[in-house]
Amino acid sequence: MSSSARWSVVAVIVVAALVVALWSTLGSSEQDPPANDAGPSAPGASGGVTPGPYRPADAALRSEVGLLGCPKGQASGEDAEAAAAGPLGEVSLVCMADGEETTFAEIAAGKPTLINLWAYWCEPCRRELPALRDAQAELGDSAQIVLVHADPDESKGLNMLRELGVTELPSLVDSGGEIAEAAGAPPVLPVTILVSADGTVAKVLPQVMRGPEDVVDAVDTYLGQEVS
Repeated sequence: MSSSARWSVVAVIVVAALVVALWSTLGSSEQDPPANDAGPSAPGASGGVTPGPYRPADAALRSEVGLLGCPKGQASGEDAEAAAAGPLGEVSLVCMADGEETTFAEIAAGKPTLINLWAYWCEPCRRELPALRDAQAELGDSAQIVLVHADPDESKGLNMLRELGVTELPSLVDSGGEIAEAAGAPPVLPVTILVSADGTVAKVLPQVMRGPEDVVDAVDTYLGQEVS
């Protein structure tokens, strides 16, 4: 084989090796999951909230699931007034227990509140919801946990809560993604938003709570001066 032919063969081999390496790198980057398991985990490309026209569940399904009622109309005092003036205060939500509209200020009622944004199609949310339920039992009356379904299909959200046995937490629908926008949350799910008694957003955590201890630690860290 001539010298020029040998160099041609070498050049072909080098080019082929570079193509294989590039292809492997691209494939790996597409398959690697996010480090915090928070998303994307969605039917769409955003991996976060999926705003759209609200699709209410029927009364029979609400009755079957038997969610805890939402604490509406209990706001009073200076903290409650401040919460109403906060960035989330006037955001309109639908209570999944009865289908009635309310606002975040009415739900929070001047109490330190952990909001969890989730959706029925979010697999990390499925793992996290029972931890939130168990954490509320540990927190008692010092802080409240509120679930907000960030998808307009209320029936699918109700069915998932029933399947997981997570029915003791106030649960609402935000079909327009207003809570996430007002809190400055990133477009991933699940997202935890910690709100002080005065309505200010203390922290946004785009991560999965892997157990009730993670939830309690977050409340203690970011709302600790308000939680006994």
